Amino acid sequence: MTLWWSCRGCSPLPIPNREVKPLMADGTAPQCGRVGSCHIFYLTPFHTLETEFFVLIIFKLVLFGKSPPRIFVVIVNYKLYLSMALNYHQKMAIAWADWGSGLAAAALGPVSFLVGGAASMVVYHTFKASQSPVIQPDPIPISSNDWGLLHNALCSNYLSQGYQRVNYQDIVNLACQVKPELESEILNVSEDTYNAYVIKGLCLNLFSPQLKIDFTKTIINLDVSDSNVVLSYYNELVDAEDTNDWTTIVNNLIGCIVDFNLSQFEKDIFSNSLTILRSSYVLWNEIE
Repeated sequence: MTLWWSCRGCSPLPIPNREVKPLMADGTAPQCGRVGSCHIFYLTPFHTLETEFFVLIIFKLVLFGKSPPRIFVVIVNYKLYLSMALNYHQKMAIAWADWGSGLAAAALGPVSFLVGGAASMVVYHTFKASQSPVIQPDPIPISSNDWGLLHNALCSNYLSQGYQRVNYQDIVNLACQVKPELESEILNVSEDTYNAYVIKGLCLNLFSPQLKIDFTKTIINLDVSDSNVVLSYYNELVDAEDTNDWTTIVNNLIGCIVDFNLSQFEKDIFSNSLTILRSSYVLWNEIE
């Protein structure tokens, strides 16, 4: 995912015709953009993505006044992460990014599994930018409508086939193979819509249980009592390193939703998004 901060008017080399062209022919001035010009975001090769996430980390440290020694430690630790197996915090970060993307895209219905899957692979390759995963792909097509199972089937097959970037058309084609019954709905998700949801999910701040509940309430109309129940489960997940513990906690939360003061539609999309959270963490614990 690339944010071209000020590339309008810069040279899009390397191309045969080296004339300098604007990024978009939308008639806007180079110093500003207009609403709807989301094409400045791209999902790009992972080595670029890794660099940008790394720059984003340093930018945030500088923004919040962290000292140079602290920044140096973060740089060293971050680069070490890329040469190691995924640790607990990375697996958890991927799972929450998947959940956030899936919930943000809940309006798409079961098709939102392709958004969660794309977010999965972007974050995974950010952490493991120079390595190919060892993974056993799930058999496809998938008969279940479980969003989590669909998500895992998409991710495991995408990664096992050795793709080196998160490409819209590849994701869509594989999603149609994962769930052929949803092909028409999948093909109706435009590239702009897909990019917007994936970017929204990746940009979420889900670093704490409170931030997770705050985001949940932007999609699901939880009352105070139900919010406290959800928050208690989010807190439990903080220390749930074992996949069985993680699965049990998420399943318990899903079981509580039936009694929440929500419309059936909200109950369904919240429960379905949590199946992505449950399944994603299990998936990333299986990858070598």
